[in-house]
Amino acid sequence: MLNTFDNVIKKWTSIKMIGMSLACFMASFAVINGKPFGVAQLKAITGGVGILDMIPGYSPQQAYALFAALGEQGRAFNLHYIVPQDFVFPALYSIFYVITTTSLFRKAFAENHPLHKLIPLTLLGGLADYCENICIIIMLLNYPTQLPAVASVASIFTLAKFGGIGISLLMLLIGLIGLLSRSVRLK
Repeated sequence: MLNTFDNVIKKWTSIKMIGMSLACFMASFAVINGKPFGVAQLKAITGGVGILDMIPGYSPQQAYALFAALGEQGRAFNLHYIVPQDFVFPALYSIFYVITTTSLFRKAFAENHPLHKLIPLTLLGGLADYCENICIIIMLLNYPTQLPAVASVASIFTLAKFGGIGISLLMLLIGLIGLLSRSVRLK
């Protein structure tokens, strides 16, 4: 299965695909964080209250305090505008991380180097983000009923998302260092 995954991703690893995935990732980032459909608009509606997704390690009490502070209009905006975008955004950043890491590793390390087997880890942040989003949807749809167990699980997925993104960034850095090291050795 890992070989099939690797073969599919290798087909996508071109400068053009990396550029396109980066452009889509950055465009989605701008939309989800800006106005009129993103976090900046939500903060304008709520007087500065943001989204749960960006608070690592929250407790169920903190999650529901944030939902209360959002108010009815803020919760509705979050559910109808931000959450749908947050199902596109993880896919876009995951695609960027996986194809860019694959490309860097292919150029920096021998084909049989064990680091290649770690490339699927670049998908962990996106997968955790989807799980987090599902929990947040459940919480928002059931509000004002509080579901502390769901909030606790959401918080774990939020931490896992940040950890997964950190792993992806670390792998990009390893790929860049490997590529620079290889180019220095070849000179």
